[in-house]
Amino acid sequence: MIPIDMKDCTLFIIDGSGLNFVVIRVGEGNFTYTVKRAIEPRKSRGNLYQLREGEEEVTDITFQFVWEAVTSSGDEPPTLEECIYGEAEGWTSASIDLNGPRTVHLQIVRSKTCRRPNATTFTEGETYNFPEFSVLSFAHSLKDATIDCSGFSNRVRPTVSRP
Repeated sequence: MIPIDMKDCTLFIIDGSGLNFVVIRVGEGNFTYTVKRAIEPRKSRGNLYQLREGEEEVTDITFQFVWEAVTSSGDEPPTLEECIYGEAEGWTSASIDLNGPRTVHLQIVRSKTCRRPNATTFTEGETYNFPEFSVLSFAHSLKDATIDCSGFSNRVRPTVSRP
């Protein structure tokens, strides 16, 4: 499990076409994901011989955070519930399986300005992409501007890129 401190992050919820999205500027929070591998030991005449990769597993995701601002690709942002379930008006599912549950893509962009000992500054960051996110549980408090969500990405692991 890899914890990501969300205070330096922006969360994008993106539909299947990539044309519709919501941008959530995050205050305090946490985002964790778990990548699992099924490794099967093989034996030869009773002795360990080799390892084989088993069946693929989804990436489990949980996040809890306080959101500071929400903007969208459209004139008026849909509700976060509509977005996270992929049911916002005009949105298409990110799922390859058209008969399956609706999914969205999650993207986290982390960007932090740092200062070197010689007083020069630089920006470090990375982008995490979680395709085909399916929500399993979702709690949203409008009063507190908090979200608590769990689900999974229909991928073995996220793609991570650094500038």
